[in-house]
Amino acid sequence: MAPPKKVKQAKPAPDAIGVFSDDKPESAPDPDPQTYFCQNCQGTVHQGDERCPVCNERLNWAAVGR
Repeated sequence: MAPPKKVKQAKPAPDAIGVFSDDKPESAPDPDPQTYFCQNCQGTVHQGDERCPVCNERLNWAAVGR
């Protein structure tokens, strides 16, 4: 049995009423791989920061990069 053929849908008329979407929705951008979160306040920190910019907690980077 042959696989079904993909049918190309016609574009809606300019005066059409309804909700239309593309076949391929836009995906969300990937988060920055160098962004981390403070264990104390969950604020955003970047690798190499000495202290959290939100709660001023000292950051320990010893386990990162293993």
